[in-house]
Amino acid sequence: MNARVLLLVLITGLFMAAWDGDQAAMHAAIAKRTQQRATAIAAMERTVDSEPTEVALSKHSLTVLKIQESRPAASEQIDVPLPPGIAAGQYQAVNQFGHTQLIEVSEHEATGQNVRDFHLVDAKDGSRWYLIRIEHR
Repeated sequence: MNARVLLLVLITGLFMAAWDGDQAAMHAAIAKRTQQRATAIAAMERTVDSEPTEVALSKHSLTVLKIQESRPAASEQIDVPLPPGIAAGQYQAVNQFGHTQLIEVSEHEATGQNVRDFHLVDAKDGSRWYLIRIEHR
């Protein structure tokens, strides 16, 4: 009976040691994946001024990038494609990069009478524009 209890305690101790060692490896893998994700985001944002900041964590350090939104100047016009069937009115256009543009669609520019409050259109450069109706004409 004592041999069985001793064997059970020994196996339980080995299991606890393996479990504790696995936790450290998991934290290291998560920290590495987070740093790779931050590096990938920084590489995608070419027009962003960023200053890396070191943040100390237990056993690991993580680089946090301060990413500023890149918005066009107020005087800069962005070419926003109009979806087919859009009715005349005033629309606020927003894309996934945070660029916004106020669009006036006149009667002669309107391609239909599809009076909807929301339109979605993909531009040739791959950006997706969301047009939200602000005012009816």
